[in-house]
Amino acid sequence: MLESTGSCEAAVAQLMELGASEPQARAFVRSVAADWLKNGYFFPEHLRTGEPCGQHRYQIGPSSFELRYFGNADPATGEEVLGAFRPAREHAAARLDVIGRDEVDFLFLGGACLGMHSREETPAIIKAIATEELSAQCETGFLMHGALLSVGGKTIVLAGHPGAGKTTLTLALAASGFDYAGDDIIHVSPEGRVLGLPFAAATKEGAWPLLEKYVPDLMDLPVRRRADDKLVRYVRPANTDAVERGIDFVLLLSRHPGASPRVESIDPVEALCFLLEGSFSQRRRIETPDLKSFAAAIGGAQCGRFTYSDLDPAVAAVKSLVSA
Repeated sequence: MLESTGSCEAAVAQLMELGASEPQARAFVRSVAADWLKNGYFFPEHLRTGEPCGQHRYQIGPSSFELRYFGNADPATGEEVLGAFRPAREHAAARLDVIGRDEVDFLFLGGACLGMHSREETPAIIKAIATEELSAQCETGFLMHGALLSVGGKTIVLAGHPGAGKTTLTLALAASGFDYAGDDIIHVSPEGRVLGLPFAAATKEGAWPLLEKYVPDLMDLPVRRRADDKLVRYVRPANTDAVERGIDFVLLLSRHPGASPRVESIDPVEALCFLLEGSFSQRRRIETPDLKSFAAAIGGAQCGRFTYSDLDPAVAAVKSLVSA
């Protein structure tokens, strides 16, 4: 009806002609319009006018990504989640426009409207879109799910099922002398070397009390809302590492209440299979030479299942393992 009438007022009038009361008609049209705005089916006229009030280009692993801000959008929004990436020198392969109007942001990717969102949702959406573009632009090697840290010239990969505490442990280690290379996505080169992608880490509400000791300003950071409706705070460790490296340690995390921290050696094949379960390639398959190189890299690493409960002993145990 909105498509055929061309305006909300005309749609209200048409509904009233069909027998709806004015309050019923207005409530219905308001609900439909809000849903369509949210999903990008339409947007206000003259939304994108004038020069950008801010602009950033980022080199995210093998991909490049540009953010432009219009209206009253906050140019610091993207920096909150992408600020650890170095600036892209050349024209970006993908461009996202964030257009602020009143208390909401409209997002456009390559000219197509992605919808209207509250300001507390915008950082999470920017991170999600940047991740999708990274996946689309990754033409060599593949991406895998995991955290990457380094210390003393050694590199450690942390992986685990949801709830294993990967992000929390990663941030605690980053605050304890490790260089942070990302807590979510790792690029694996055709030679089997790994490059961390240091997106800001999304800390969930339940982890905030655990991390206050390690991230003193955590509770001062803005609270954001993800697409899964979870509240998060984005943390950007100061000591980031964006260097392609070999793999020295792979730890599969297993968190159990009351467990003392311990590392149980596992077959590299088990570690390889677990990591490949969370891997993605633009070609929807991992090429045989890439797989062989990665398998050789995992085969040369120390692989283990790390069982733990409390954060402080876990940090001490990982530091002891890496320094041995």
